[in-house]
Amino acid sequence: MPKISSPPSPTTIALFRKRLKKQPLTRAQALACIPVRNEAVRWERTATGEIRLDFELALKPFFISILNRFNNNRVVERPRRTLELDEFGSEVWELMDGSRTTADIITSFAAAHGISNQEAEHSITLFLRQLGKRGLVGLQAVPTSSTND
Repeated sequence: MPKISSPPSPTTIALFRKRLKKQPLTRAQALACIPVRNEAVRWERTATGEIRLDFELALKPFFISILNRFNNNRVVERPRRTLELDEFGSEVWELMDGSRTTADIITSFAAAHGISNQEAEHSITLFLRQLGKRGLVGLQAVPTSSTND
């Protein structure tokens, strides 16, 4: 007689369930956010006036466990990387002071370089995405003040 299997447990189903992707921000939402630097990133100004970032390489937990196994379970420092920003990247990095929104940075950058806001928006949002993928910056929603009258 064939064995009847029991229905899968909720935890088994959860392992194979597709994870819902977070909805990306709309353009208006992204422009209203404040880009913030990752506090773990060390940075300095070089002699040429550009900014050099020093940061830990982001590794998935799986790779960290493999790295630890090969090092006899001794805690291993994560590899560090250095990224040197050019003149424009350095300027945008300094404009990210935690108080300006992305739109404010774009407007300021466009005015300083005599380019259109559309050109500045394209360049700066692309730059912020690249820094975000490396975990060097994040976007913080602007706190809304609620008044109770």
